[in-house]
Amino acid sequence: MQARVHASVGAWSAHVQPCRVAAPIASHLRCSRQPFSGSSTSKGRVNNQDASFRNFQVQHWSHPQQVVAHRATGVVAMAGATPLTGQDANKTSVLFVCLGNICRSPSAEAVFKAVVEREGVADRFFIDSCGTGGGSSNWFRENGFSYHEGDKADSRMRAAAQRRDMYLTSISRPLTPDDLNKFDYIIGMDDMNLEAIRRAAGYWGGKHKISDFEGKTSKMTQYLRSDKFKSKYNEVPDPYFEDAGKTDGFDLVLDLLEDACEGLLHKTGVKAEAQA
Repeated sequence: MQARVHASVGAWSAHVQPCRVAAPIASHLRCSRQPFSGSSTSKGRVNNQDASFRNFQVQHWSHPQQVVAHRATGVVAMAGATPLTGQDANKTSVLFVCLGNICRSPSAEAVFKAVVEREGVADRFFIDSCGTGGGSSNWFRENGFSYHEGDKADSRMRAAAQRRDMYLTSISRPLTPDDLNKFDYIIGMDDMNLEAIRRAAGYWGGKHKISDFEGKTSKMTQYLRSDKFKSKYNEVPDPYFEDAGKTDGFDLVLDLLEDACEGLLHKTGVKAEAQA
């Protein structure tokens, strides 16, 4: 894982504040893209915005990258928002995308990291998430604005994750032209996300060299395995606008992602290659 913008302008009300928070499964992951502002320390404060993460003692923090910590074992894995340089170039790279990168895509990022860690293939993947402007119409243009950029995950999503003994401190960012070139899998949560990716790519294509990303783009629900989900859900629904006090939508997001991330791992073939 951006200053949160609580939009009150009616013209955006249906799209301005999507969801970007996260929650892995029983691997107890924590994720953060918050840059470390001080020197390396054995007691680095990884994210000054999230007191719950300060208790984790991070060893040898030296890059403004994402920290994924398995709090049960103390394992710390590093991953950055600008991927695929050096040894990362040999990894299978997966980018999860939703509207604001504050609920669904960061949840998918964290869940998938938990899945690959559990299966012993975490070192074979580079995993990240981003958003498509959070409802801003010019987010992909020069000097455009992306709602939620710099934000923590939505507090309700974090709470849903914590009920599963998971903690997320991710920070929202928008999709970039670089992402379209570097990632092997670009996975949206719904059709609107996929259309936003295509629209941005069309604009960027006149200014940047963009690879053939269409063949790498898919929707999260394509990887669902359980019949009870496949028959009912064509998209991962955005829980951001759920009625106050209700949590069902956030729990559903996690349920769908846990199931789909299992299917995604199978689709990549990485586990089978590791066992060969």
